[in-house]
Amino acid sequence: MVQCASVKKRGSKDPCTSNALVGHTLCGRHARMKEPELWAIAHPTSPIVNVQALVRGWLIRRRLSYAGFGVLSRKGLANDEDIITFMEKERVHPMEYISFEENGKQWWFEFGSLWTWCMHNYTPVNPYTKVPLKAELRKRLRTIWGYKKRNLERVPLESEVFIDRVRHRLNILTQHFGDYGFVEVYPEHFIDFTRTEYKNAFVMLQREVEMILPASDPFRHRVSMLCGNRAFTPNSFQKDTVFILQSINTLLHIITLYRDPYMITFSILSVLHRS
Repeated sequence: MVQCASVKKRGSKDPCTSNALVGHTLCGRHARMKEPELWAIAHPTSPIVNVQALVRGWLIRRRLSYAGFGVLSRKGLANDEDIITFMEKERVHPMEYISFEENGKQWWFEFGSLWTWCMHNYTPVNPYTKVPLKAELRKRLRTIWGYKKRNLERVPLESEVFIDRVRHRLNILTQHFGDYGFVEVYPEHFIDFTRTEYKNAFVMLQREVEMILPASDPFRHRVSMLCGNRAFTPNSFQKDTVFILQSINTLLHIITLYRDPYMITFSILSVLHRS
């Protein structure tokens, strides 16, 4: 039932606890009053709260813009369920939904399904049609993954086998290189990287960031700090396997900070080849 919109009594700050009449915003007692005092007027919303609501709304709309066609209205889609999880389209939460256009048709998946699919393949294809996925879609996937990591949301589970996890993360990283024009870069180029090589790469990347990125860059300090944390982590603090996996994750995190990550992508690939 809808609660009465009036205060309990005139001059009071407490809301009326009675239920409103059907089709009305007030209870029977307050509906008969000539000038009922509404609780919302007695408690005006702070301008700060209004600004916060506008910002939250903008952030949500921006996040949903990466989901694609049909995120709020599941009509006109080529498939009715996710081919991997068999989840029906109406049951998928908007924040877990992603779609793309291919040959005039709109295909959709759960984010976790498509992300895992791309992790397992250096050149991922549409599971339904076997057509290679477009770079635009892969960029959106990485953006959503970065959003989830920064907001501590649930991300898809990975293999428990170390070398498989390394290869899967490198698949995503090298797809990113290819999407920005750095072709013929494959996971095999970095699959045998050691702890020392990653530490050297982060030392050089930190120096490049501080020299190349302007002081006005909003992520300059953050990227430098991330590189420093990786470069100067004591060997006794983490196992080599954990350090390597987190190093690849850090690189993925850095590239998802930028809407146009071409410059930082070039720097990352450069230091990896020099390590």
